[in-house]
Amino acid sequence: MLLTGGQAVVHTLYQEGVRCVFGIPGVHNLAIYDALAEFPDLQHFVTRHEQGAAFMADGYARASGKVGVVLVTTGPGALNTLTPALEAYGCSSPVLIISSQITSKYHGQGKGLLHEVENQLAMFRPVTAQQRYVDEVAAIPETIHELLHGMRAGRPRPAYLEIPFDVLNKEAEVDLGRPREVIRPAATAAEVRAIVEALRGAERPLIVCGGGVISSGGTSELLALLELVPAAVTTSLNGRGAIPEDHPLACGALVAQAPIKEYLASCDFVLALGTKFCDRSTQTWTTPYSKNLIHVNIDAGEFNKNYPCRLGVAADAATVLRQVRGELEGKAVAASREVEKEISSRKREVFAALREEHPTVDAALRDLRQALPRESCLVMDMTLLSYWCRTHYEVYGPSTFVQPIGSGTLGAALPLAIGAKIARPERQVFVVCGDGGFLFTCQEYATALRYGLELPILLFNDNKYGAIEWFQQNRYDRVVDATLANPDFMKFADAFGVEGVRISSLHELPGAIRFAARKGGPVIIETSISFEPPWDPASLRPKKRVAS
Repeated sequence: MLLTGGQAVVHTLYQEGVRCVFGIPGVHNLAIYDALAEFPDLQHFVTRHEQGAAFMADGYARASGKVGVVLVTTGPGALNTLTPALEAYGCSSPVLIISSQITSKYHGQGKGLLHEVENQLAMFRPVTAQQRYVDEVAAIPETIHELLHGMRAGRPRPAYLEIPFDVLNKEAEVDLGRPREVIRPAATAAEVRAIVEALRGAERPLIVCGGGVISSGGTSELLALLELVPAAVTTSLNGRGAIPEDHPLACGALVAQAPIKEYLASCDFVLALGTKFCDRSTQTWTTPYSKNLIHVNIDAGEFNKNYPCRLGVAADAATVLRQVRGELEGKAVAASREVEKEISSRKREVFAALREEHPTVDAALRDLRQALPRESCLVMDMTLLSYWCRTHYEVYGPSTFVQPIGSGTLGAALPLAIGAKIARPERQVFVVCGDGGFLFTCQEYATALRYGLELPILLFNDNKYGAIEWFQQNRYDRVVDATLANPDFMKFADAFGVEGVRISSLHELPGAIRFAARKGGPVIIETSISFEPPWDPASLRPKKRVAS
């Protein structure tokens, strides 16, 4: 086919099954946008900032399990996606960033062209798993096939593709090729036998689920395995939803809570699936996971990095679960179903302590959970309530709890939620954020309105960076520049033509959440209710002040 470089990009994406892209047109990437007109069922969502576009692609990828695609222009447009790329990298989310570049004739010469950035591609190396620069139209399809295959067949981390302005506009004969077959790596027969023998012989087996269980589609395989082996299950923060947290064997992500931590320490075998054991999911590696550990991860580079394992299995989590279940069928195991009673008892102890020690937090979490449908998706920003929700808000299904845990990015919630809603329009998506984070990306509310997305927002407004103030106060005994001057958020809602509701007490929260859920359109609920964080001030080491 005779195609421009821009047409080659869009034709190949369409052939790969991509039907949704996010971005902003710029002078260097207009050839791609012109080509989009040829594919009316490949929907483009124009955003108000490239950072928002990339976060939306991430939210879309997490909610759909498909690759999220971002189209950006050279220089500032591309660099605005670095922060979302970092978040997607940390959470192993498949996001493809396609950027233009200045004319290839002048690339790397530092002549001062519009949007010119010296070695733009190198900036993406720390935050993407794959990076490619293409300077021939004919090479575009195969490069896109290669990048998408890498995300689908291996660890689903973001990728970056850079194409010069003149190449996007140039015509050439192009072979579109074909999408590559995806074969998820399986465990060897010996590895399966080792896992089965360990599960059969363990009296108190434990399964640790990370985001790899969700991205591989392994939830149903996990539940089927638990019918054969009564193993306790805990999750990383990124793996929440791999098992419904009201399941009798689910310990949730409560690894820091003493009753759960004690139980985990008593387990005599640990099977880890699709997790990297990051510090936030293990309380800085104090959770007792190192005893008799078999680690399954599609990325072999994670083995023995944070916890020593006696066996590392470089394979897809869902595939291994299926293999193990097939081998275990009909065989006796040592573990007893009595473990269900013990887990239930320990979880009751955890939540009873929460009610007694933090009644305001407990009430807010219960109100939030009861007001939202079981299958709804909660998208959290980095705000004080979200730190409690990480562990104490019950999650019942995969991709129904989204938080920027990969990099702890303020302002990610709204665009993540927009992407999640576009991916799953039938599902209620609910946003919780603070005043500080909301103003990072609040302009993307215009994107939500443009495309008719129903996104209720619960906005906690304490006129400060609350978590930062807490750390400053408890570490240094004084606060510096953590307070904020905010706009009137009800006028903000009115300016966008949406419903605004302000509540001042906790007992109003359930009604406001139910109202937002029933409204059938955008609603902003603002409240000044504040919460104490779930951290121990005694754990902070005060630093000595230097006399002026």
